[in-house]
Amino acid sequence: MGRITRRVLQWPWPPFPVAYAACLLLIVFIELLRWPIISFDTDLWYHLMGGRYILTHLRVPQESFFSFISPPRPWVDYYWLFQAAVFQVFSRWGFYGLILLRALLCVATLGMVLWFVFHRRVRTIPWPWLAAVGISACAILLPRHLQVRPHLFSYCFIILVLSVLEHRPRWSWLLPIVGVCWANFHGITYPILYLLCGAYAIEYLWGSRRKHPDRTRVIAGIALSIASVLATPHGWRLLRIPFVSTAGASEYIMELAPTTLGDVLELRIVWLTPTIPTIFNIYLAVALTTCGVALWRRKASLSHMILLVAGCALIFKGRRFSHEFALLALPLLRAHSILPGEGFRRQLPRVVYLTGLFVALLMPLQLLAFFFGDRPAFPVSYRNLPQGVAAFLQQVNVGGRLLNHPNQGGYYQWMLWPRYHIFMDMEIPFMFQDSDMRLVADAFTKEQTLGRLLGRYDPSFIAVPIQSVAFADVIKSYPDFVPVFFDDLEALYANRRHHPDLVERFEFKIVKPFALVDKVSKDLLKEQTDRAGFLQEMLRILEIHPTCGIANHVVALAYNEDGAYGRALPFARALIARSPEVPAGYRLEADALKGLKAYDKAIASYRQAMTRSSPDARVAVSREIGVCLFELGRYRQAYQYLRRGVSVFAEPSEEDLYYLAAAALRVGRRREAEDIFTYVSEYRVNPADRVWIDRLEREFSALKRQGGGT
Repeated sequence: MGRITRRVLQWPWPPFPVAYAACLLLIVFIELLRWPIISFDTDLWYHLMGGRYILTHLRVPQESFFSFISPPRPWVDYYWLFQAAVFQVFSRWGFYGLILLRALLCVATLGMVLWFVFHRRVRTIPWPWLAAVGISACAILLPRHLQVRPHLFSYCFIILVLSVLEHRPRWSWLLPIVGVCWANFHGITYPILYLLCGAYAIEYLWGSRRKHPDRTRVIAGIALSIASVLATPHGWRLLRIPFVSTAGASEYIMELAPTTLGDVLELRIVWLTPTIPTIFNIYLAVALTTCGVALWRRKASLSHMILLVAGCALIFKGRRFSHEFALLALPLLRAHSILPGEGFRRQLPRVVYLTGLFVALLMPLQLLAFFFGDRPAFPVSYRNLPQGVAAFLQQVNVGGRLLNHPNQGGYYQWMLWPRYHIFMDMEIPFMFQDSDMRLVADAFTKEQTLGRLLGRYDPSFIAVPIQSVAFADVIKSYPDFVPVFFDDLEALYANRRHHPDLVERFEFKIVKPFALVDKVSKDLLKEQTDRAGFLQEMLRILEIHPTCGIANHVVALAYNEDGAYGRALPFARALIARSPEVPAGYRLEADALKGLKAYDKAIASYRQAMTRSSPDARVAVSREIGVCLFELGRYRQAYQYLRRGVSVFAEPSEEDLYYLAAAALRVGRRREAEDIFTYVSEYRVNPADRVWIDRLEREFSALKRQGGGT
C-alpha cells in the first residue's frame, strides 16, 4: 500500500483533466455499445464472407471465388486475419459481438491518444493546449469507428507504435509483434509502419536521440518490425499492393477522392460546436502553424517533422487519410504550443476565463450529442442494404448468376454464395479493375453495353439500383428479363428463359419499381387505375420482406387515405422499426392515430416526426399538432402551432384556414378570426356545400356572441 500511496501522491496529471477525459471516453464507450452496426457500405459483409471462407476451407483465398467474371481475378487478401477475426466474433456473438469489438477498439485507440498527448508533459506546454490537441484528434477519429473495418486496427497500431517510440523505448520488443499483426490485419497500410520506424530510426541514428540509452534496443526493434511485414501468407506479393494506382477508383469511391483546397477551407459551426470536418481543418491549420513556430525557434524534432510532412502528403492523396494525419501530427503538437503561457491566463478577467472554460468543456459533450443523435435500428440497420432482394433469392433458392451493381456486392455474396455467384463487389482496384466497374455501370444505362454483357455471361438475375430510373427503358430491349421483386435499394429482374415458373408467379403486372423512387405520396395512389391490384402486389412484397420501407409506406398511406386507420398502424410501425431515425413512419402512425381520435398519442408521434424532419417539413407537422390540440380543447397551444403551420399566403386548404380561425376565436383574437372566416365564406367555399356553410354559420354566431377581442 505504501508504494501505491507514493505513486498517487506523485501523480503528474491534474485530477480534473484526467477525470474529464475519462468521462468522455466512458460516454463514447456507452454510446458505441448502444449504436448499431450501420451499413455505410457493404464492406463488412464481404469481410464476413472472406472470414467464413477462410475458416471453412482453412486457407486464404487467392482469387474472386464468389464472382462469375471470367477469367477469375487474382486476389491478395491483405486483411485476411481481420476477416477471420470478425467472422469468429460474429459466429459466436452475432452483431452484439461486433458492436463490443468496435467499442473496445475505439476506446483503446482514443485512450492511447489521450495518454500519448498528456504523458511526460513539458512544463512549458499548457494543459489547455494538450487537452485541445488530444480531444480534437479523438473527434477526428471517432466517425471512422462507426464502421467495423480493418482500419480500426490500423489506427490502434499507429498510436501504439508512436507511444513505444516516443515514450516507452524500452518496450521496443513490441514493435515486431505489432508489425506481424499489422501486416495481416490490414497489410495495405504497412507503409505507415515503415514511415514511423524510418522517422524514429533517423532520430535515433543521427538526430537528437542518438545518445539515448535504449538506442540499440530501439534500432533492433525497428529492424525486426520492418522485416515482420513479410510474415504473411502473401510474402513479397504484399509489398506492391499499397502502390496500386487508385486514380480511377477515386472518381467513384468518395473516401479515395483527393482532398481539395475547398475541403480544407470549410468552416461550419452549429450551436457553438464546429463540425468534425471543421475540427479537422482547424487541426490541420494549427499543426502547420505549430510546425512553422517550431522551425523558427529551431526546436523542431526531425522525426516529428518527417511525420507531419508525410501526413500532409497523405491528406492530398485521399480524404480517408485525414485520420492518419491526425495521429501523425500528434508528436509535433504535444511537443510545441502556440498558446500564450500561464501568465497570460492569469491576466484574463475571471468572467472571460470561466466563460471560455465552460464553452470549451461543453463543446465535446455537444459534439457527442450531435454525433450520436437519432439512433438507427438496433443492433443492425438494414436501411442501406438490399435485404429484400437477398431474402427473395434465398426463398426461391434457384441459384445462378446475379448481375449486380458493385455497391451491394459485399452483402449479396455474404447472403447468397455458394448458390448464387455475383458479378463483383467494391474491392477495387485490388481485386477487380476500373474497367469492370465501368462495364457494369454502363450496362445499367446503355443498351449496347448491357446486350454484350448479357450475351457473354447469360445471367439468371439482374439486381439494379432502384435509383437507376433509366434502366427501365434500357431493359425493354431484352424482354426475357422482367421485374419480379424490389426493396428500398434494388429492383430485381429475372430471366424468363431460365426460370419461367418463377416469372409466372412473381412478375409485376401493375407495380413499376422505378416509379416509386422518391414518389410515395397521395398523388401516386391517385394515379393507380387498379388500386386494389397495386396494393395486392405491395402486400406480396411484404410477405417476403416485411420491413420493406417503400411497401410499408405505400400500404400505410393507402389505408389512411381510405379511412382504415387501424389497418394502417401496423405498417407505419413496421416502417418505424426499420428506420427509427426517419420521420415518415412517425408521420404515418400519427395520421392513423389522429384518424382514430387518439389525439394525445398522435401528438406524441407528430413530435417524433418533427424532431427528425427538415425545417420545411416541420411546418406541415406543426399544422397537424395544432389540429390535434384543438380537438383536445387546448386552444392556446393549438393556435400557436397552427400559426406556425398555416400561412394564409401559401395556398392553405379551407380546413387549415378553418382551424386557424376557430383557434384564434377561442383565444380572443376576434378580428383575425373574423377576417379569415369572411374570406373562406366569400371566396373559398362552394355555396352549395351545406356542411361547410353550416360550420361557418356556427362560427359566425360565436363571433357575434363574443363581445371583445383583438
